[in-house]
Amino acid sequence: MKYISLFILLIVLILFGLVYYQGVETWSDKSERVSNEVTKVLAKKLYDKYDLIIVGTGGGITDTIRNLFLGFQFHQPTTAEEARELIVNVTNVCLQEINSHPEWLSYFTEYPVTVNNIELSIYIHRADYSDFALGAVRYVLMNEGKWCYRVVCPEGAPYDITSKTSPKETYEEAMTILYAQGEGPITQ
Repeated sequence: MKYISLFILLIVLILFGLVYYQGVETWSDKSERVSNEVTKVLAKKLYDKYDLIIVGTGGGITDTIRNLFLGFQFHQPTTAEEARELIVNVTNVCLQEINSHPEWLSYFTEYPVTVNNIELSIYIHRADYSDFALGAVRYVLMNEGKWCYRVVCPEGAPYDITSKTSPKETYEEAMTILYAQGEGPITQ
């Protein structure tokens, strides 16, 4: 009888612990919730401003948000110069939006968030997923403070490569080029 009572008490304590634990939001849960909120805000803002359609999200979260990944589709033909301006402007909007919310401060490993904490990918193609003309940009990436792009190449290119990657250029270099062209990046 004594063992049955102890067994029942143990079961009750375990059940109480499970019910109690499910109601407690851990720091990781809060960081994930904030990451989802950041993603939702940025997805709407970038769709409204640049017609970017969010297609992927991710990042690195243990207890805090180490980095944030956002992937987009864009359905307009784009040159290398336009790609530079687009990725710099999108990066600026992301940084400005994230850093203007002090309530998000404690959920990021580094604050203010810099270009090294976000990764942006923009896939550029027609709505039917076909490529634009040869030489058009098909993909733009901002990662670890550097950006690059890939262009559409003819079929039969060496090694059956259908795209060619540009050399990487730092975010700061891209900003300098845009300012030199009199097209300073848009931050709003």
